[in-house]
This record gives sequence, structure tokens and C-alpha cells, in this order.
Amino acid sequence: MVTSRSLFQTQTMAEKKCGTDRCLNNEYSQCIDLNDRHQVNEIINRLTKDVIEPTERELVQRRVLNAISNIKIALVVIDFQNDFISGSLSVKKGSAGEDPVDAIPAINSLVMEKELDAVVYTQDWHPANHISFVERARDPDRKIRDDKQNVPLKAFDTVQFDKPPVTQTLYPAHCVENSWGAELHAGLVLSRTGTLIVKKGQHTYVDSYSAFRDNNRKQLNGLDKLLKSRQITVFLGCGLAYDICVRHTVRDANDYGYLTGVVRDCSKGFSQKMVEDTNRVFASENIAILDAQAARDIINKKKVPLEWLVKLVGPNIRIKT
Repeated sequence: MVTSRSLFQTQTMAEKKCGTDRCLNNEYSQCIDLNDRHQVNEIINRLTKDVIEPTERELVQRRVLNAISNIKIALVVIDFQNDFISGSLSVKKGSAGEDPVDAIPAINSLVMEKELDAVVYTQDWHPANHISFVERARDPDRKIRDDKQNVPLKAFDTVQFDKPPVTQTLYPAHCVENSWGAELHAGLVLSRTGTLIVKKGQHTYVDSYSAFRDNNRKQLNGLDKLLKSRQITVFLGCGLAYDICVRHTVRDANDYGYLTGVVRDCSKGFSQKMVEDTNRVFASENIAILDAQAARDIINKKKVPLEWLVKLVGPNIRIKT
């Protein structure tokens, strides 16, 4: 077996650089027209050249096209909550200068797509004394290593706790369970097929950037189970913040085996530097970076990102001997 990563090694350095440059310039993944089967097959042939026997390519083509024809798609709207929009941890105050409100029309347009198989909303849902809150960092049930008590802590400091043993970036108190700040923004349209919600960050002593699992990569949040119960194979993520919770959730979706994409104009980031780094990471991991129109074409089975063809080809071939 070969992986999508090893298949990408068959690309030329120029092709790799082109993909990286597109990402850094905030351009999007190349999407292939599914009605042009000749182009799809040509891409599969290029990806498998010198890797499999020519006689095996037709079988790989059929398997990949069958997988594409039978995809089931979930749109996952990540942490589009009041505190991240206009509350205590507003994304628009970050160095990226991106206003979450600007993403609402594009998100709503996708939520209304009838061909979606599921729409999931995630929420940060913290107890009032959560480990990430700068205001609670010196509570008596926790201890900061080498704590200089006379030095005030501030938001976005990173501290090492000895009790509990965890490294944590500190934030203003946000998304406290059952508070206004934790509510989904009123401008969001909720799916007509039912509101599926996954809450995260509910444990006092561990944060959870990803909607799949906590930052210790131990406690699961139920998202994977929910998606698998609906036979979902494609994960389209969007929301807040692009460079933090969207980044971690989308990467986990990719690790869990979903064909994965992020809808950039339905997402807003906090740090310009980290937004650029997030784009580089997504490009290196075969995660498609899409705009809302490309996502709509994918939902309606009109197009497929090149990254997904790479990922689908990998498990379907044997290494050429």
C-alpha cells in the first residue's frame, strides 16, 4: 500500500511549489469537474505513474469514481458563538483583522443546501472555572510552575501548570456553559434537517480546541461517533477561529480518515501569522482549501478537489514490483 503522502512524492518540485504558493496567496485548491471523466482518469493515471502496473489502473479508476459517486457530506460549523464574534474573545480583535459577521451569509447559503447529508454545529462549553481562563489561573485547585505571584498574568500568556500537569494558553473567560457568550450567533440559519450539536471543552482541567477530542488527545467529544452513525465520508469544516479550533478540528477529521476540506470564506482567523501557517499545514496534508462556491459544487456532486483524488487513489493500489 502507498499513502497519499507518498503519492505526492511523485510530483515535481515545481508542482509542489505551485501548490504551496497558491496556499500562501490565499488561493484555493484545484477542483476537478466530475462530468469530465477523461480529466479525472488522466489525473489518476498521473498519480499512479511508475507506482502501479498499467493493467491495474482501470480498476483503480473504477474504485475511485465509485467512491466519489457515493460520498456522504457533513458541513461542520465550528464554534460560531457570541463570545468569538462580539464578546470577550472576539476574533475580529486579532492581528488578522477578520470579522466573523462577514462569514455569516456564506455559511447560511451552505447550510441551506439540500444535498447535504448532515449539518453539525460545535460549541465551546466551558465550566466557570475552566483551566484556560486567565482569571482562574491562580485558583487554589491548580498550581503554576515557578509562579511569580507578584507578576500579573494576562490573556494569551502560556503557562505550565504542575497541578494539573498541563501547558495552557490563557484566554479571557469565554463561552461559559449556558451563558449568552456560549450561544450560537443569532444570525446563523439552523439546518432544516435537525440541529446536531457537539459540545467541547466541558472538562475543568483540559482544553479542547478540536471538536473530535481534547487537547490531551484522550477524551472524545462525540463528533466522530455522530458522523459515522450517518455514514459520513466527507467533512467540510468552517467557523471560528480558523487558526485555532477550525485548524485542530479539520486536521483531526483528516486524521480520522474523512475526505476533508475547509471553507475559507466561511471562516475567520485570529492571528495573521497563524492563519498563514494554517494554510501551509492544510496544503501539506491534502486538506482542500475551498471557497463557498467550490463547497457548493462539491455538495452537489459537480466537482471534487484534487487532494481528495490523491487520498482516494492511495489505499486502492499496490506498490509496483
